[in-house]
Amino acid sequence: MTRTTVLVTEVHPGEGEEVAQVLVQSGEIEVIAYAQDALEAAQAAYRLRPDAAVLWADLPGMSALELCDLIVRTAPEVAPVVLTRANAPDLTVEAMMAGARAVVRESDIARLPAILAELQQVRQQLPRESIQAVTDTAKAPVLVAVVGTKGGIGKTTIAVNLAVLLARKHGEKVALVDIPGQLSDAHVFLDLTPRHSFGSLAEVSAFDADFVARIMSVHESGVHYLAATGDSAGEQMARSSEVTVELASQVLAALKRRFTAVVLDCPLSYWPLASYVLRRTHVVIAVATLEDMAALRSALSLRELLLSAGLDDERVVPLVNKVRRGSPLTVEDFERVTGWASPVSVPEDEKNCAAALNEGVPLVLRTPGSPAAEVLARLSLHVLQKARLAAGMSTGKPQVTA
Repeated sequence: MTRTTVLVTEVHPGEGEEVAQVLVQSGEIEVIAYAQDALEAAQAAYRLRPDAAVLWADLPGMSALELCDLIVRTAPEVAPVVLTRANAPDLTVEAMMAGARAVVRESDIARLPAILAELQQVRQQLPRESIQAVTDTAKAPVLVAVVGTKGGIGKTTIAVNLAVLLARKHGEKVALVDIPGQLSDAHVFLDLTPRHSFGSLAEVSAFDADFVARIMSVHESGVHYLAATGDSAGEQMARSSEVTVELASQVLAALKRRFTAVVLDCPLSYWPLASYVLRRTHVVIAVATLEDMAALRSALSLRELLLSAGLDDERVVPLVNKVRRGSPLTVEDFERVTGWASPVSVPEDEKNCAAALNEGVPLVLRTPGSPAAEVLARLSLHVLQKARLAAGMSTGKPQVTA
């Protein structure tokens, strides 16, 4: 068993050894250094990186507040614990604000081993993925939304296959989520029968990332799926109103704790919820077709809607789906009408798409060599790189509109 390493300080001769004797009695703590003043303590914490530093509040050289702040800045993995000579509530508050993990009175020194054990347990419970999400932009969780202004354009097909590719081809931990406001059907593409849904979380007073992950359905590709609401079409639409922006905020935060990529099949029917979700995403895939001029005008309306929500073209990947040879309308027409440049063009593959849907096997797994699947594979890499770049540059500033 790995023992907790501790730096001990002393103001009066022999004081450090007395504290050390209390600590080592548990058999789980190893005292690795002593310091006689504040600067020595800071230097030892930086050089040795113990799990904790036990600091007398009256160490000479600098105040306990300065020392805690210095250790937190130079050796953030070290937990400062301040020892006081008497009950000092004001010092307790100030020390905690300066970075102390605990403040203990001299009369309570016998409690130090238990306090240090608790601090170590909290540290060990912090998932490695959470640390990487903060420190490594290559592991930062990304949110990708797939949107369109009408049904039948292949929005869910794109979302499902993108999620599968991110899991299978790029090794991401992927969540696929049907945002409420539409009839959930992504489970049909994956041949899943979800028992719980986004709406189920509205019935829970509190939940964490582990709970959300447990209620999700898992596809053989590794994709975790969360339906919108309910089983029947009537129940889904009736319960969509139960999903508030506050609930969506909690769910997205939980998903980011467990998954490195979250793909959101997002309808636009309930705009307060949709606009919030879209503003949270790093990349939005805007799906359209070349069916007729009405479809192009619809795509233009979609661009204007996204811009109104503060989503500039840098965060949007326009995608023209079901492109047919010989169609009277072209990708150039799409660019001219919408103002979106260089959209991703996915060729029509009605036969393979229909077979994939009927079999409950995503297109990119059933026929990975088909033209449409190959375009989607390239799209997955482009979207992942774009989203990771956006996640690394994100400032978290709220969108302000006039």
